[in-house]
Amino acid sequence: VNGNALVNKYAWPESSSRKSLPASYLIGFAMGKAAVAEGNDEAVLDIGLAASVPGSRIFAALKGMLDAGMDIPHGESAIPQEERINGIHISDDVAKSAEKTRKKIEGAFK
Repeated sequence: VNGNALVNKYAWPESSSRKSLPASYLIGFAMGKAAVAEGNDEAVLDIGLAASVPGSRIFAALKGMLDAGMDIPHGESAIPQEERINGIHISDDVAKSAEKTRKKIEGAFK
């Protein structure tokens, strides 16, 4: 799952950033749903040598995977705030798009 799949398969607006916190969360959510659908419900997050900054995109994707039903060891302090994950800090339009895309992802894996 990547930004293009988010646009093409799950109705994320093409004009919206595919590198934002909400997009990263949704990519993680879609990855998690796909993994759970395949019978994989546990994982380990390995970011290699990349710097780990609490609240960053990688941790937004982690939150998406957790919300999709995966069991991944993590510290809660690294997860971005809910309003940032939902895109409220960007605009109401992004927040609405994030909710719509999340519902489309949920529908794809029922």
